[in-house]
Amino acid sequence: QYDSKFGHFTFASAIGQTAGPLLLALPGGTVETPPVTLIFIVCGAFSVVLLGVSVFVRSSPHVHIESRPRMLSSALSLLRTRGLPRALIAGSIVLASVDLFLAYLPALGHDRKIAAVLISVMLVVRSMFSMFSRLFLGPMVRVFGRKRLMVFTIAISAIVLICFAIPLPIAVLMLLSAIYGFAIGTCQPITMSWISELATPGTRGLAMSLRLASNRLGQTVLPSLLGTVAAATGAAGVFVATGIVLFGGAWSGAAVGEVESEDDAADPI
Repeated sequence: QYDSKFGHFTFASAIGQTAGPLLLALPGGTVETPPVTLIFIVCGAFSVVLLGVSVFVRSSPHVHIESRPRMLSSALSLLRTRGLPRALIAGSIVLASVDLFLAYLPALGHDRKIAAVLISVMLVVRSMFSMFSRLFLGPMVRVFGRKRLMVFTIAISAIVLICFAIPLPIAVLMLLSAIYGFAIGTCQPITMSWISELATPGTRGLAMSLRLASNRLGQTVLPSLLGTVAAATGAAGVFVATGIVLFGGAWSGAAVGEVESEDDAADPI
């Protein structure tokens, strides 16, 4: 039930990503530029609430282990696990693409003189369809298979992002936002469940930590590299470059699927 459980977990995360873009519609800005100062103040208030909520989060019970392996040696051992590095690469690219979409869609709207309210609606549509896909992730995996579902959704996400570089009507951009949201929302929890299953017993927490580290690396490196594209080509060029990188993520996902199938054939879970 990894796919279903991680789908529900990321569904909860998507709730915040749905509510966040609504802040672009707060009063005080212009038609093309949202009230940035007010948005930062509201986000700062939310962070205080988050701090208060985190105080009441209970830790899971600790299991006593007499001999714990060193973290570095365990991490290196995990990185030698067949398929795990590919899953880490695919997950980091997928997550970085979402960040780039959130950052550069408003810039694209500014370049094309699209009202900030409409950009806000596109972001909300993207997040809502991500939520929708994650609610039914378990059944979709059972019907289509994990490998096929992940590879095709990443590839579809890549194609849609490249289409954003084309001057299209607002209605078509809304539709593309919905398709991208559904597809990209499916990819992230699948990589989470895949990494959990590839991890050896007793190292699942470390494997998920490696996933977070890989994601942060992708969120740092890819926007930095693709930001140079924006300087030369504008926001549209970033969408094309991100789509091309996502095709690389689809290739990584396909390789993970092949590895898992081989392992499953030899030693079914």
